[in-house]
Amino acid sequence: MTLSALGIFVLSVWVFAFLTTRILEQDISQLVADAQVSATSQIAAQLDRELGGRLVALAQIAAFNRLLHSLHEHQQENQRFRTIADNALYGKSIADLQGNIVYINRFF
Repeated sequence: MTLSALGIFVLSVWVFAFLTTRILEQDISQLVADAQVSATSQIAAQLDRELGGRLVALAQIAAFNRLLHSLHEHQQENQRFRTIADNALYGKSIADLQGNIVYINRFF
């Protein structure tokens, strides 16, 4: 009887250890998965902040580029006007809204 009781005890300890090991493996797997999700979320948030800042910088660069392009077009248009006005065979002048003369060609 003692030997069978000992056998039942050993078997029950083994079953307890087996089940405990399975539960611990599941818990550790869940903890690892949670840690991976947390780390991934932190990395994603950091990338989002960095890329958001870069996106703002790119938008500012694009706006500045459009402004430079517009300025260049206006300078070309102004140069075409000056070439035409300077080479006209008649006098030409331009005044601002206050009546101040801002341009006079050579024939004026």
